Amino acid sequence: MSAVLAAARGGAQAVILLHGAPASEQFGITRWPALAPVQIHFMLGDRWRSNAAIGRLSRLVKASGAECSIFDCPGSAHLFAAPSLPAEYDPEATELMLRRVLNLLSKLNGRQAPLAAAAQQ
Repeated sequence: MSAVLAAARGGAQAVILLHGAPASEQFGITRWPALAPVQIHFMLGDRWRSNAAIGRLSRLVKASGAECSIFDCPGSAHLFAAPSLPAEYDPEATELMLRRVLNLLSKLNGRQAPLAAAAQQ
């Protein structure tokens, strides 16, 4: 749902999608806010993975000029970052995902939000 909110409301600095990517056409997402990069984290064998939805969202994001990174981990779990689900949890994949998310956040650190910049003028 974070992708839906980012597209509908604007102002997001980034969108990080874990275990899913929305079917943009189902939610009426027809454009993406410029400069809001997206990370999509999945396991390759996730039974809920929709390559079509990932592809459509990726094209929409890139058409806006924003970066879209798709990170695939080996395995088949859906909620691989949920330690409360031992059958799904993959600590190595979770650690890799966290490093990638923190890397994106560190790139954004210091980049002032457009709304905040406008409020200061």
